[in-house]
Amino acid sequence: MTKRYLLGIDVGSSGIRAGVFEADGSFVAGGSASFIARSAQPGQLVYHDDDLRTALYTSIRNAIAKGVDPREIEGVSVAVPATLTMFDRDGGMPFHMMSVMDGRAGRYYGEARQRLEAAGLSLDDFFRINRAPMIWLTQFLALRDLYPAEFDRVQKVGLSGHSAVIRALGYDGYADTDDEAAFSNIYDVERRRYDPSLAAAFDIEPAIFAPFLAPGTPVGAVTADVAAQSGLVEGTRIYVGSSDSVAQTVALNGFDPDVSVLSLGTTGIVIKRTPHFIDIPDPTTTITTAGFDDWKVSTGSPSFGASYRWLKENICYGDAIDATDEQAIYERINTRAARSAIGANGVTFLPHFWGTLSNPFARTTLIGLDFTNTTDDVVRAVLEGTAFDLAEAIGFVDTAVGESPPILRTTGGGSQSPLWLQIIADVTGRSLELTQCPPQYTGCLGAAAIAGIGAGVYADHTEAAQTVAKVNRVVEADPSTADAYREASALYERAARTLSEHVYSAPALPLAAA
Repeated sequence: MTKRYLLGIDVGSSGIRAGVFEADGSFVAGGSASFIARSAQPGQLVYHDDDLRTALYTSIRNAIAKGVDPREIEGVSVAVPATLTMFDRDGGMPFHMMSVMDGRAGRYYGEARQRLEAAGLSLDDFFRINRAPMIWLTQFLALRDLYPAEFDRVQKVGLSGHSAVIRALGYDGYADTDDEAAFSNIYDVERRRYDPSLAAAFDIEPAIFAPFLAPGTPVGAVTADVAAQSGLVEGTRIYVGSSDSVAQTVALNGFDPDVSVLSLGTTGIVIKRTPHFIDIPDPTTTITTAGFDDWKVSTGSPSFGASYRWLKENICYGDAIDATDEQAIYERINTRAARSAIGANGVTFLPHFWGTLSNPFARTTLIGLDFTNTTDDVVRAVLEGTAFDLAEAIGFVDTAVGESPPILRTTGGGSQSPLWLQIIADVTGRSLELTQCPPQYTGCLGAAAIAGIGAGVYADHTEAAQTVAKVNRVVEADPSTADAYREASALYERAARTLSEHVYSAPALPLAAA
């Protein structure tokens, strides 16, 4: 039987999607299943391996049930988030998978800094070498200190959920890709190797980390047991995947020099791939290895989509709309925002629920209200404020790479709102392109394309990306709005700067210590 399909798995923070695609990138069928992080005690947040496996197999079964013959699936690959995973000598997971939001790591920033200083290194030295936030390192230090008996059993450490997922599919080893390497916090991004000075400072042996394999590397096949639970055919080939952000750049052909990738999710993320390493002194913008012998420059708007969710749940909650009808919710919010003018009649919203890239103490602020303003103005201010924050992030990436790509190829839940897209296009002055792939399955498409690289369907990542990324809609900036948005943006920037300097500055030392 000729095999027609490629299967991509996209693991998120609260669920898994499985997408089946034709070799040309056409979407065939999809399925999903949710899982949640568990909290055994306050401040702890972990994903259990059993929950992940159940969601994985359920999502695959749900996709196959929509008329897909599993015998026609050529291979499967995965897109995964950065999640610290540790495996014992028997392949078990003594700590499950630790969420980046787990609170146990917080107090280990101090130990990390002390270790750097004892080794004669500064935070600037650390960032110059590693280029990534000090998140996974503090988790590693916390688990090693708090649970010495369990940690002593650890044989391999994964920098993402990659090993956990491909092992759940039938692989009996461990693998990450180098786009996840910086998450170890001891990796030299420019030289593409673990840095001995950082490894020594934190007393971490690099051999403990899962090996880096190229995306598309074959790593075994679906076992009989997995086939019985997932609906796949025993022997279906498994291929190394990538991080979720790299999968998105494959699905959207972020290799095109005229394109930056824009992911409009809970966080708004901007990604530009580059064939050369770039020395970026600004810690608000990171550069990491990107899986295909290149690098990716990225930054984001931390509370982009989260602000929209807050708007939906707290400002528009009274609208008589079925809460499960996402399209109706988008349409209602669009209607409200469209009734207000550009600039939201003087209302400005700063989307800083989780701080900003340069000031973690910043908080969300709504200013400029008087008795003439309406809910419509507040709704519009949220859409505009998130667009202004995202435009700043895009500017950071443009500055880092020394160019302003004219196209923002876009995916994510935010891309389902026509008005929001138009506001972003007008604020940035760029064209937004959307592809034929349903936005919720973009990561799946990237993973499926990576499976196709491994299976020989495509010669390389360039051919894969060019084949599957089919643009079917373009949102052009409206030049007639430029002056009005320039004025509103200037007000936003003044407000953000003033509040950061005089209201949301770093707390006094005793408060910080507490």
